[in-house]
Amino acid sequence: MDRKIDEADTKTCTDFERLLTEKDVADLLQVSQSWLAKARMGGYGPPYVMVGRSIRYTGPGIRQWTRSRQRFSTSER
Repeated sequence: MDRKIDEADTKTCTDFERLLTEKDVADLLQVSQSWLAKARMGGYGPPYVMVGRSIRYTGPGIRQWTRSRQRFSTSER
């Protein structure tokens, strides 16, 4: 069965980004893996994905979480 791949299929395939490990994200954010674990448990860390029993992060999720933490004044919460 010969199926023609349209642009939407190609875009979906290329939009799937590599999943980042806890170590990758800790290095990227310059925090410890322990901090990431505590932030996950407390519900205030970056969004994550469970793959089996492994924890992974997505690039877009990290970027969105980082932007949501951006502050312009020390008086902002």
